[in-house]
Amino acid sequence: MKIKYPFLLLVLSFLSACTYNQKIRDGKVAYERYQFDLAASLLESEFNTEKSRVRKGQIAFLIGKSLQNTKEPEAAIKWFGQAYDYQYGPEALKEKAVTLKQAERYDEAIRAFKELGFEIGSPYEYRKDITSCEIAKAWKKETISFRVFEADFNSAQSDYGISFLDKDNILFTSDRFPSSVDSKSKSESTYNWTGNAYSAIYQYNKLTGSSKTISFTDLSKTSNDANPTLSSDGNTIIFSRCPVVKGLEKNYCSLYSAERTADGWTKPEELGFIEEEANYMHPALSSTGDTLFFSSDMINGWGKFDIYYSVKESEGYAYPEKLGRNINSAKNDQFPYMINDTLYFASEGHTGLGGLDVFKVHRLPGGAWTQAYNLKTPINSGYDDFAYVPDPFFKATDKVSAKGYFSSSRNGTEDNIFRFEKTIPVEIDTPDIVEVIDYKIKLDVYLLEKVYEEAFNPNSKVLGRKPLEGTISFMDNQMEIGADGLLSLELDADTDYEFIGRKTAYLTNSSSFTTKGLGEDPNNPIQSYELEIVLDKIYEEIEITLDNIYYDFDASNIRRDAEPTLKVLAKNLLLNPKITIELASHTDCRGDEDYNASLSYKRALSAVEFLIESGIDENRIEARGYGKSRPYIDCVCSKCTEEQHQANRRTTFKILE
Repeated sequence: MKIKYPFLLLVLSFLSACTYNQKIRDGKVAYERYQFDLAASLLESEFNTEKSRVRKGQIAFLIGKSLQNTKEPEAAIKWFGQAYDYQYGPEALKEKAVTLKQAERYDEAIRAFKELGFEIGSPYEYRKDITSCEIAKAWKKETISFRVFEADFNSAQSDYGISFLDKDNILFTSDRFPSSVDSKSKSESTYNWTGNAYSAIYQYNKLTGSSKTISFTDLSKTSNDANPTLSSDGNTIIFSRCPVVKGLEKNYCSLYSAERTADGWTKPEELGFIEEEANYMHPALSSTGDTLFFSSDMINGWGKFDIYYSVKESEGYAYPEKLGRNINSAKNDQFPYMINDTLYFASEGHTGLGGLDVFKVHRLPGGAWTQAYNLKTPINSGYDDFAYVPDPFFKATDKVSAKGYFSSSRNGTEDNIFRFEKTIPVEIDTPDIVEVIDYKIKLDVYLLEKVYEEAFNPNSKVLGRKPLEGTISFMDNQMEIGADGLLSLELDADTDYEFIGRKTAYLTNSSSFTTKGLGEDPNNPIQSYELEIVLDKIYEEIEITLDNIYYDFDASNIRRDAEPTLKVLAKNLLLNPKITIELASHTDCRGDEDYNASLSYKRALSAVEFLIESGIDENRIEARGYGKSRPYIDCVCSKCTEEQHQANRRTTFKILE
């Protein structure tokens, strides 16, 4: 899915209409405004006239990123190669490798990932990518039990995410303009990020072949409505709504419900468990209607987006709980769909063919889940494949066991809906064998350190991680870890584990793992998982910038979106009780010096108070406000770019001893 639709983003940024009406003559500006077709054209002209090799590398990289977003992988691969040749660095080689995998050129992708590991000094970082390419090659040779066809109600815009209203009508999401919209109304209802309409929920009738938008009583021209799910009687709809509100720095997606009426649907109401400053998306009701699944980037998640569930109670839906580690990964896990005892979902974190792949898990007696199973080709491809929904009204025949729909970006520049048929394989008679199954849960724990672009600068770009010698402690055990950084274990069922990694001259860190909720699956009796513990070197008297610490204008209170970073710092201080730190806040060069010094001190003090409330002894933390006296980037104030101002507006910590 392209960046234009917000379900892979943590926030939505509002872009004013005038931004898109202005004539753009600069490729970088076009890229920053998501006009990727124009950006690629302008940037290529700039590349051809540029003399500097360094600048050519920067331009070539942006061309590659633009072509990625317009779904032209072959052209993108060429430009990422150019960027790397012009010394743009490992990031260009990484994008080339990822795009080669997306284009299903797996052998070339493997070579690129191996070269990338050598480039950054850590083959460890890309071993999963190499393994998944090897697996994808094998999967493409397997017997295919699916037939896939493009749905006949797709448009030239994005279409995705369906739900069944009844056996003859389905709901889906599209950002097409309705055929009845005139030019004036079209101008008023254009979402400037995409140049298309705001996404809306459409109803498609199989018998007539017609599509129309569904009507809510508060139909808004300035929100993206998407991914509907329906109760079994078709009278309740739950969907995600992403409002675009002018003047807000951030807009978040939420979940709404409405009831069916004779004329359409009632005014949507936000679900009761929604919290501020998080995105809630991709709702899906279970077959029984008593459980709502959805994806969210709430602060207690394990990755970018995780899948949660909420049980329906007499007064509404209960506070959500995360699904377990056999479903949620360190990357995006989204688009759940529950039918009977099977949960389908899309993930970037499990082994797959490229971007998002469709997986399934089964719920076992007692509520545990099996390991995730990749649906393979032709459901999955090198592109994003998601929103897999079997047809609950289809009755199996002697040749076809299931029908339904899924969404994919595999064709062209937009998402499209595909329908599938699952054929029944020929059965081979085999004798019944009574077998005693030995169930095992295996865990590989890796002790790692960060690899920085500048070896002794912890504020430089993190290129990856590499194995580290040291010790790992868990329960009453302490194990010495060799140069491969690996500890392999067999775990007990239904148990919580805490692993603590240590090494001299590094900050102690920990990671947790639970075997609770991991079911005994006869088809996969040996379940294998990985866990990483990343240690940071101790850099005394060097200021380290804390990412994602933001403050509202002219305010010093800690915002909710800053809390995860401060919680990580608090955890590190608790695990390293002998160190003391200075926590400081800095402003950019604009404004009065005394005022900036005072404001920055108040901001630093707010962060310190948060740490004290988290259990840190106040004698271990010193608050300092430096105002604009110590810029990270020393530029002439009137000529500083906004990026330079942002780099100077930072919160830092420094280990004193």
